[in-house]
Amino acid sequence: YITNNLSKMAAEDRGCCDKCAKMFIMVINIVIILIGGAMLAAGIYWQLSPTGFYKEIFNHDIFNVPIVAIVIGSLLLLVGLCGFMGACCEVMFLLKAYMGFLILIMLIEIVVAVGCVAMKTSVEEYATNRTSEMIGFYGDETKDEEEIIEKTIDLVQENFECCGVYGPEDWSQKNAERFVVDGKNIVPNSCCKSCKQRR
Repeated sequence: YITNNLSKMAAEDRGCCDKCAKMFIMVINIVIILIGGAMLAAGIYWQLSPTGFYKEIFNHDIFNVPIVAIVIGSLLLLVGLCGFMGACCEVMFLLKAYMGFLILIMLIEIVVAVGCVAMKTSVEEYATNRTSEMIGFYGDETKDEEEIIEKTIDLVQENFECCGVYGPEDWSQKNAERFVVDGKNIVPNSCCKSCKQRR
């Protein structure tokens, strides 16, 4: 009798632990689905928007921020759905796929971390050169017909409260035709408030 009661209690404890583990996996994967959906939506918005954040700065096959956001968001959505449906419906195939995705993501993270450390200098140099080039095209209707570059730079400067790449002098050096008037250096209105002279 005592042995039977103990075995029943052990079975109930295992059942409780299984339910808790199942709920935990489901909650975690709901969070992953929400994050993946947000990244995917943001990536699509940036890609379709003519003034998408950093779209002009990182207009490169490897460093295209909207495309990277779309890919990562889609991957997170897929992983989250596999984990959630696998735990909810107790489908072994989906749970195995979920584990496979987690292992793959861990390996990708290791590769990306090593790559970021190795390429940090070249990425910073590329972003700096690209931004300086864009400053030279600011306000040039022949090279910026839809004012995409102008709007993007204005958005970046307003959001980060900065002015140019290294400082306000970038405008007179890179785009003297528009930002040197009567021997005085001026800057766009989007520059930070500490810059006294305005365009």
